[in-house]
Amino acid sequence: HKSCYFWLAQPLVCIVLCVAVMAPADVGPSRFIPDLHVFRTTLLALDFYKDIVDDQKVEKKLTPVPNNFLDEQHYLDVLTPLYWEEVKMEIHRAKDMEMPKDCERLQMLRFRLEGPWIRLDMLRSKEECTQRLYGQNDLVLVTQKANPREEEDVHFLALVDTSIGTTLTMTTVSGEGMRIRRVSHLISERAPWYMAKV
Repeated sequence: HKSCYFWLAQPLVCIVLCVAVMAPADVGPSRFIPDLHVFRTTLLALDFYKDIVDDQKVEKKLTPVPNNFLDEQHYLDVLTPLYWEEVKMEIHRAKDMEMPKDCERLQMLRFRLEGPWIRLDMLRSKEECTQRLYGQNDLVLVTQKANPREEEDVHFLALVDTSIGTTLTMTTVSGEGMRIRRVSHLISERAPWYMAKV
């Protein structure tokens, strides 16, 4: 079963922590702070419908896991692809079991560029604020169609930063490609969007 790869991905957390950036704590000994930049940029750059939904229909030949690893790089080369396969399967599972069948309509208030990130402030209706709750780092699908299960070329994945009152702030990643260029164009025009929690 595909989910058997999940346990293989768990040790990757240890590597992420081991190669994390060391930063001094306010008091006491130094502590490790994991750098999630690569994880966030890879996750948010995924095409929801092609890389996640359609990808589950493709039979893949994954690298077998050896009993021993030559070094840290060998470990990462073998485990990282398995880890991302599990991430995509978990998102696909959430789409089938948890994602709503309808989207919430949003009006863009403002956007700003911060390095590779695009920060978006969205206006929600008061009614939706009482019915749908969002927390920090919730993964959301933002699209131009009201039905999130209907494939739409112009869409993106984002992580919720804050949801206060009727204002929801989210972060996505900039990049190349036709889909991202069309998304960026609509963002620059402050076009309305539809959003569903994944």
